[in-house]
Amino acid sequence: MNRKRSRLGAGLRALFAFCSLRAGGGRRNPNYPAAPALCCVFSFCLFALASCSGSQRDLRAVSALYADARYEAVQAWLAQLRDDYPDLTGPELAQFHYLSGMTAYRLSQPEEALHELALAAHAAREQPSALGSEQLALLYRTLEELAEKR
Repeated sequence: MNRKRSRLGAGLRALFAFCSLRAGGGRRNPNYPAAPALCCVFSFCLFALASCSGSQRDLRAVSALYADARYEAVQAWLAQLRDDYPDLTGPELAQFHYLSGMTAYRLSQPEEALHELALAAHAAREQPSALGSEQLALLYRTLEELAEKR
């Protein structure tokens, strides 16, 4: 996953450099009169992409996989996302642990599910808006079920 982000960033940087270069040793190229305007547009796009963290995009992708019941793929993505764990914000941590726990629950890994869901509940208490009301209800219901089986 880190490779995808770096390739994307390098591609955008190359595109920006291409647009900002002027042919003919610094003179404007009459074939590309809109190059300065394109530079502004691409600069804005680069800024917008940089402001949206890679882990947010990754968590959205993991959420989509979870919604499609592709639990093995979810675990693979989350294993890769663990490298970025120290950089996750409070809401991202809550989402990360929620998805980890619910995926482990769906794959019949009760100990892992209990651990991750307990971390998600803790993160959700510290960041009340991190999880939606449906997610919170399912989280606590699943925690109770796992605690009873223990």
